[in-house]
Amino acid sequence: SATPSLESFVNAERGKLRRLSLPDRIDARPLPLVEIVDLNETRAEAAAAPEASTTAPTATPTSSPASTRRQGGALYSPALLDGLAAALARGDQALVFLNRRGHTRVVECEDCGYVGRCPSCDVSLTYHSSDETFRCHYCDHQVSAAGACPQCASPFFRHKGSGTQRAEKELARHFPQARILRLDSDSAKPKGAQAAILAAFGRREADVLLGTQMISKGLDFHGVTFVGVVSADGSLHMPDFRAGERTFQTLVQVAGRAGRGKLPGRVVVQTRAPEHPALVCAQAHDFAAFAARETQFRKDLGYPPFGRLVALTLSAEDEDKVIAAAARVADIVRDALADYEHLAKERGAAPEGALDLLGPAPSPMARLRGRHRWRLTLKDRDMRRLHAVARRALEVIESAEGRLAPGVQLAVDVDPYDVL
Repeated sequence: SATPSLESFVNAERGKLRRLSLPDRIDARPLPLVEIVDLNETRAEAAAAPEASTTAPTATPTSSPASTRRQGGALYSPALLDGLAAALARGDQALVFLNRRGHTRVVECEDCGYVGRCPSCDVSLTYHSSDETFRCHYCDHQVSAAGACPQCASPFFRHKGSGTQRAEKELARHFPQARILRLDSDSAKPKGAQAAILAAFGRREADVLLGTQMISKGLDFHGVTFVGVVSADGSLHMPDFRAGERTFQTLVQVAGRAGRGKLPGRVVVQTRAPEHPALVCAQAHDFAAFAARETQFRKDLGYPPFGRLVALTLSAEDEDKVIAAAARVADIVRDALADYEHLAKERGAAPEGALDLLGPAPSPMARLRGRHRWRLTLKDRDMRRLHAVARRALEVIESAEGRLAPGVQLAVDVDPYDVL
C-alpha cells in the first residue's frame, strides 16, 4: 500500500511486520505534480471582481427545488478548470473526485431557513436531481422534492454542499463537448453498472470520469493525466481521531491515478485548509513525514496504536431511557475499574497510567433509524486492564442486578476502526 495504516506502520517499526519499500514507480515514471488551491483566496478574488454581482437572480417557481434563487458558489476553481481543459485539449483523460453523492447536501429555504430532515436519523436530507427526491443516506427515507417550502410556502431555495450530480451538471456546462461518466453508489446501483462504467472509460469512450470514493484507488488508466479533487475537506474535520489519516490516504490514492502511463500527471486539490499537515504531506507524496507527525499526536493522547479502545454504544427509541442507561453503564464501568485497581494494589502489580472513560455523551450520529444513541469509550495504554474492566462491566450489565431497561440495546466494539 502507498498509504498503510498507522497501526501497520508502527507494527513495522516495532518489528512485528517486515516492511518492503518500493520508492519508485515502474520504469521510474514520475509521481504526479500536486497543486493545492486555497478556496478562501479563490472565493475572495471572485467576490472582489468587478463583474461579481451581489444580487441573486430571481427564479421562476416550478415544481422542484431545481428552480432555486441561489445555487451557491462555483464548484470549480480556475486552476482546476484550466488543468482539465489542458488535458482535454491534448486528448487525454481526466478524473474528478468528489466524495459526496447526490445533487446538494442541504437545501435550505431562503425565506424562513427551513431544512428538511430525516424523521428517523439526525441528518438533513440530500437532494437528488435525477429523480427529484430528498433522501436520507443512512436509512434511505425518501420524499418527493416539493416546489415550495413546506413551512412557509416560499418557492425559493438555497443549495449548499454540492454532490456528484451537481458536479456533473457544472462539468457539462463548462465542457459541453466532453464525454462525462459519473460513478457513485447511485449510478452503480443497477447490477453490473459499475463494471460497465469503468469498462467504457477504459475503452476511452469517455473523457472525464467523475466519482466518489469508488474511483480513488485500484484504477489503472494510462490515458489519465489529470485529477481534480473538488474538496479535500469532506473527511478532514470529522469528529474522528483518524480524520487526518483518512484524508491523507484518500488524497495520495486518488492522486496516484494520474500519470500512470508514459505521460506525466498533474493533480489539483481544492481546499479551505491548505496548511493542514495531511494536505501538505499528500502534496509532497511524503508518507514518512505524515506518519512521524501523526504517530506523535497519537502517542501524546494515547490513541491507537499507542493505546486501545473499547466503545460502548447504547441506543433506544426513548431518549430519556438511553440517557439514563448511559449514566448507569458509566457508573458500572467506574466500579469495575475501582475493583480492578484495588486488586492490583493488593498484588503489587498496579499498571502505569490510567484508564480514561470518555463520556457518556451523544454519539456523533445521535439518532439513527429512529433510535437515540449515546456512547462511552474506554481508552487505555494497558490492554490487560482495559479488557478486564470492560469484561467485568459487561458481566454486571448482563446480570439481573445491572440489566438495562427494556428497549435499550448495548453494542460493544473492541478496537473500533470507525468511531462515528
